[in-house]
Amino acid sequence: MKCTSCPADLAPGSLFCPKCGAKQGAAPSPGLEPEQPVWAGRFSPLAYGNWILLWILFAAAAGFAAFKWLPISEAWMRWVYTGAVLLPAVGIVVSAMWKRLSVRYRLTSHRIFLEEGILSRRISEIELLRVDDLSVTQNLIERLFDVGEVILITSDATHPRLELAGIRSPVEVKEQIRTHVQKRRSRTLNVESL
Repeated sequence: MKCTSCPADLAPGSLFCPKCGAKQGAAPSPGLEPEQPVWAGRFSPLAYGNWILLWILFAAAAGFAAFKWLPISEAWMRWVYTGAVLLPAVGIVVSAMWKRLSVRYRLTSHRIFLEEGILSRRISEIELLRVDDLSVTQNLIERLFDVGEVILITSDATHPRLELAGIRSPVEVKEQIRTHVQKRRSRTLNVESL
C-alpha cells in the first residue's frame, strides 16, 4: 500500500503515513456492519381459521334448523334469516382484511419493526439487543395452516412484550430473530461482565 501524499510504502490498514504524516482515509470500524433487511411480513388472514371454522359450524346448524324446524314461509323471513347467518362471516372477513392491510412486520440485522395503521401510521421498533426471550404460540387450527404468534419478551420500555400475530411459518421467523439477536450480542461489549 502506498501513501496518498508521498511515495512511501505503508503497512496494510495504516491510518497515517509514518514519513509525511498524511491521513490515509477512514479506518473501517470493527463490529459496525450496515443494517440489512432480513425478513418482512404481514398479518395472515389464516390466523382467523378458528373463527371461520366456528362460522361454518354455525351456518350448518342454522341451515339445518331452517329446513327442519323453522317455518320460513315468507320471502322477507328468508332474507332476514340469511342475513343473520351471513353477517358474522362478513365481520370475520372485514376484520381479517383490515388487519392484513394495517399490520406489517419487518426484521433487519439490527432491529425489528411493527407498523400499524392505514390512514394514520404508528411505527414501533425494538433493537435486537433488547430481546430477552422468544416464544411461539399456535392453536390447533393455526398449526394446520402453519400460522401463529411470535412473542418477544424485551427490556424495551414501550414494548416489554411484543406480539407478532398472524405470522406465516412462525417457528422459522422466531429462529431468524433468534439468530440475529445472537449475532448482535456477539458483536457488542457487555459492560456488566467487566
